[in-house]
Amino acid sequence: PRAEFFRVLRLAWPYRWKLAVGILCSILFAGLQTAGLGALFPVFKILLEDEGLKGWSYRMIAADRLGVELEQPATNASIRVVRAQKDAVSTALQPDARLFAAAGQPVAALLEQLALAPESAAVPVVLEHHGKRVDMVLQPRAPSSETRALRWVLGLAPATLLDQKMPMLLIILAVMVAASLMGN
Repeated sequence: PRAEFFRVLRLAWPYRWKLAVGILCSILFAGLQTAGLGALFPVFKILLEDEGLKGWSYRMIAADRLGVELEQPATNASIRVVRAQKDAVSTALQPDARLFAAAGQPVAALLEQLALAPESAAVPVVLEHHGKRVDMVLQPRAPSSETRALRWVLGLAPATLLDQKMPMLLIILAVMVAASLMGN
């Protein structure tokens, strides 16, 4: 058996570069397939959690426009600031601060208002930090290019569809299958 292996190696030696390219392409293809499947996990996570796609996207857009990282809301009353960037829209937006919507609205309404507000619009909020509550007005900054792209994609989908998880999941699966078939 060893002798035959070396015999095959001698016969394949003139084609070593073609063989190396073929093996490299196979490894690359396997890696891309794995990455493609791994990229689906966050999509399914977003769709299957209580927050849903609409809530997640409004939270991401609002966080970008405020210059903070916002925690996924555990309650419908407030949302916690996880991390504030140096260029946050207000110095009061510190880690562990909680944002409440003015007039007792649900936090989803506040996130939607922050995400979709025009650049110069003032959004009233209640901020709680270290047990102190303060009424304040936030002016969300201009959205980044990624945030503008996310807002554009959200604008393409009917609002009623964004609230429903199963049809949205089926659409995403159909797009992924179509992309896979077109790639092959």
